[in-house]
Amino acid sequence: MREEYISQVKKELSLSKRTKNEIIRDLNEIFSSAVENGETEEQVIRRLGTPKEFADSTAEQFGKDNRLNKLKKATVISAISAIIGIISFVIYILAVSGRKQSEGVIGQANSATDIVVEGGFDPIYVFMTVGIVCVLLGIIFANKAFKLRKK
Repeated sequence: MREEYISQVKKELSLSKRTKNEIIRDLNEIFSSAVENGETEEQVIRRLGTPKEFADSTAEQFGKDNRLNKLKKATVISAISAIIGIISFVIYILAVSGRKQSEGVIGQANSATDIVVEGGFDPIYVFMTVGIVCVLLGIIFANKAFKLRKK
């Protein structure tokens, strides 16, 4: 129960890694001290509030708005994903449009050949895949940012 609570607090905190680690260390000390003094983990959790409430109040003590930090992070990730996705799609489109081969023509042949090349890996599809993944990530984080703005 304690580990789950601390794990949730860590997820909810939108602070620097160093600050987050200090808070988690302090939270472990709070639990240990309370248990030594006869308090149960359930009582400690009730006293501290939900992981989200604890994370928000802790961030506020550091002069940070936890919700605003999460909103900024989601917006930045969404924008970066969109930019990488667009660049990947442009590279893919340019690579595909640069290929002007007729059906049955291989390499620099002037006419159709009987040679058939099958299989192999075409690296331009990596750009298409990266583009799709980045667009999906952009949508997910844009949705998260939108939900954070509505709160």
